[in-house]
Amino acid sequence: MKSKVVPTNSFADFYSQFYFDNSIDPRIKTIIGIPSDLGTISKEAEAWITNKRLKKGIFDNYSLAWKSGKVFWQNNTLCLKDSFISDGTYRNGYGSPINIQDFENYCNTLNCISQSDWKNLTFEDLYSSIVKSSPINLGPVYICTSIFFKTKGNLPIYDQFAHKAIRALICEMKPSDIYIGSNPGKTEINKVVTMYNEYYQLVGKLQFDDAFRTEFGDLSKRNTEFISRKFDQALWVYGHCFNSWFDIPFKLSLAIDNLTEENEDLRSQLEELNKAFW
Repeated sequence: MKSKVVPTNSFADFYSQFYFDNSIDPRIKTIIGIPSDLGTISKEAEAWITNKRLKKGIFDNYSLAWKSGKVFWQNNTLCLKDSFISDGTYRNGYGSPINIQDFENYCNTLNCISQSDWKNLTFEDLYSSIVKSSPINLGPVYICTSIFFKTKGNLPIYDQFAHKAIRALICEMKPSDIYIGSNPGKTEINKVVTMYNEYYQLVGKLQFDDAFRTEFGDLSKRNTEFISRKFDQALWVYGHCFNSWFDIPFKLSLAIDNLTEENEDLRSQLEELNKAFW
């Protein structure tokens, strides 16, 4: 049985639905602009990572496997995919080997930084202090991820697709039309900091945009997370999309007008979704 998209005009609520495992009608995904091959994760696995690692400020092999898209949920347990460990090494999202001992040494270095210490450090300070101890094939995005876990989300996770998404929202363009470019080398610290700070500042700018202010809630009451996990999940999904968020009502209306009588169930779902935007 296919799952349904929950009608909402909230950006975070709308796109975060597609972050998790689902059986949503692929025709609806196409209308919205969601790639058919978008990778997903179970809600249970995501909750485990959030509660057992992020909220505790721990970066380890499970955190790395999650970022690499190599975890799954089975028998009430977070499991590592076989592709994560190969020939006695961990494998990042590109399949490149990471020496296990070197990775553990890096985690020990990172996890020895106390909360009082990292709270007094800028992203640049923190990144510069740990990059030299990072193993081969643990690139700048993974190092940013380790900082995200270490700071319990106080410094946001970085992802190229989230970066594309935030630019697309501010420029009111389709994410597929946004060009970010290749990630810098991890030792090109100035370039890494520029990349990260641009994303950070764009998110900060969006928080005060009238169209998105409610997505972030009361900033004065925000917890340690720079942005909520739901909004981050939505950004990651949106960064893969080939339709603009601002065009969704038009896309839905157009699809409804072009449906035949044989597609009444699909029509009903699209009309329900469309009503939420008006």
